Amino acid sequence: MRRVVRSPAAPREREWPATVPAVAQVLAEGLELPRGVTLLVGETGSGKSTIVEALAMAYGLGAEGGALAGCPALGVLPPRRDHARLVHPPRGL
Repeated sequence: MRRVVRSPAAPREREWPATVPAVAQVLAEGLELPRGVTLLVGETGSGKSTIVEALAMAYGLGAEGGALAGCPALGVLPPRRDHARLVHPPRGL
């Protein structure tokens, strides 16, 4: 994966998770993911975990490390998997 861009199914500005600062920035500007390691740094509540959960969901993985539909009993509902679109490099690059 090289880039994350806004999907047509992404929420509007005033809908969760677009109200989370990091998510709002990714939806507005996209997120470049160059080869190597990418670190997400920010204050508590800025949306780092929400970004990672959204990437996991877009890949078809469980947002919280195993379950595919969140954990509603604990009130944990990950972003919808269609909020982000993953852009992959051409094969061989």
